[in-house]
Amino acid sequence: MIPKKSILLTSLFLTANFAGTAFGSFVLVDNFNSLTTGDLGTQNGWATDDADGTRYTVTDTSPFSASDKGVLNGANGSNPADMYKALGNNIDNNTTGTLFFQMYVNDKSAGTSIGLADSTVPSVGGTSAIFNTFRTQLAFSAAGDFTARNGGSSATLDQSGSMQTGVMYSVWAVSNNTSNTSQFYIQGGTFTEQTQLTAGSGTITSFAYRSNNPASDSLTYFLSASSGAGGGADSIALDNIYIDNTGVNLVNPIPEPGTYALLIAFGMLTLAVVRRRRS
Repeated sequence: MIPKKSILLTSLFLTANFAGTAFGSFVLVDNFNSLTTGDLGTQNGWATDDADGTRYTVTDTSPFSASDKGVLNGANGSNPADMYKALGNNIDNNTTGTLFFQMYVNDKSAGTSIGLADSTVPSVGGTSAIFNTFRTQLAFSAAGDFTARNGGSSATLDQSGSMQTGVMYSVWAVSNNTSNTSQFYIQGGTFTEQTQLTAGSGTITSFAYRSNNPASDSLTYFLSASSGAGGGADSIALDNIYIDNTGVNLVNPIPEPGTYALLIAFGMLTLAVVRRRRS
């Protein structure tokens, strides 16, 4: 018979191991669950700019629920718009960090960019005023393609044309604030495994920051922006935004249901052993 002490120690070890594997060093920026449905506005530290009206709304409808909300990132309108929030855990100069977020694609004509901005607060003042604050920038064009900003131009990715509607994607954006480059990874839909986004038939795996002036800036803001050029209302829904400012982190901070079940099972086993020892 296995000693109770061994069971307890094994249970605690496995629980900690699974928790560490699931979350890594990610820190939550926002999962929107505590927000009120409707206009995102200034809730929980967010800021939005939209000359055409409310384009960013907290939702608890499909694919979300009252307990797992998201933000509809509408791209329709004739003027630029953006939503942004301070990370709270900056990626400082000469360090590397990872942004994680999930997006649900309602309409492939998204015309939306998502990424990280430097210490200049994004604002609406014309398309360039918004987009020039991006450093790490992954875009979803009105043609339904993936593009990554690579310095002074956008690179059409080898995986373009693979975006599907009705799919929740997990995205990792690794920002190297020493080389001022970004790498992108995606999972969901046809990407059954985590896949690195590349260009040039796989020859380009790192993409230069869009903005690098001054080069010493820290990455301090999560930014999602639309040029207003096409795209249906509520094209993309965002959820589960995390940041890790300690390095490259390609772990999914959102555990699969099976992982939750294992954590609960180990927790129950630990509790049962403790109760038996006390009795």
